[in-house]
Amino acid sequence: MSVLAVLTCKILEVEIAHLISQDENINRVSVLKSKDRIDFYNILRGNSKKEIHLLEELRHFSREDSGVEVLVDVLELGLHVNTKKLKLKVENMLNELQPYCDAVLLGYGLCGNALETVEKNAPAYPFPIIFPRNKDGSLVDDCLCMLLGGSSYFRQELQKEAGTWFLSYGWLQNWETLTSRDLGINDIYTLKWIFEKAGYKRVLGITTKLQDKEQFHAQTKDFAAQVGLSTEMREGTIDILQEAYELSKIYALGKDCNDNNNCTN
Repeated sequence: MSVLAVLTCKILEVEIAHLISQDENINRVSVLKSKDRIDFYNILRGNSKKEIHLLEELRHFSREDSGVEVLVDVLELGLHVNTKKLKLKVENMLNELQPYCDAVLLGYGLCGNALETVEKNAPAYPFPIIFPRNKDGSLVDDCLCMLLGGSSYFRQELQKEAGTWFLSYGWLQNWETLTSRDLGINDIYTLKWIFEKAGYKRVLGITTKLQDKEQFHAQTKDFAAQVGLSTEMREGTIDILQEAYELSKIYALGKDCNDNNNCTN
């Protein structure tokens, strides 16, 4: 049995769950248990007929005899606020995963360069670590760039309007927790005041094929109205994440990969 470990931010749990649930080559999924991971577990159960296990601890994981299985760890929200904490958390999990997997997919971008060192040190690990990348082979800056289709599209939108607050489905579902951890804000009125003082003008909703577009647009518009900003929508994509996922499976199976722009080993 080959094991692909997925280490991801909760913001991308819907996208990761979709890729796994739609993958006919995956029969078994194990999810490490915690408050944040329970949500992922429930999303996966609701969209998949695969064998899914919820693990109390990583040491309870054991390989099956054949095929490919996925071991998922969803890290807590807001780690990007403290880049040292995010780096340490990812490094610690990579060390803990060493006896259990054949490849690791990181569901993260650089996140304020927090994971730049992790990429540089990737060859020192006993398994390949796959990072979501732009078309030129560079790491995407964060999950929003990833869902826009690359960091260049993020910059294009900022050139159109510097005062842009980017909003993906994952951010929309968790904005109260994220703004509390990012900005220390616990109410919408303070958030509106900060947006005004910071010069934000619009909310840009990033929708993908996984969302009900009308519902997401309505929810985005409602959030924007609450903070006094205009609303615009942009069609996003999960292509970058999907390419990284497919590549990570190739590595987990031990096959050769020569696409140096998309992987690190």
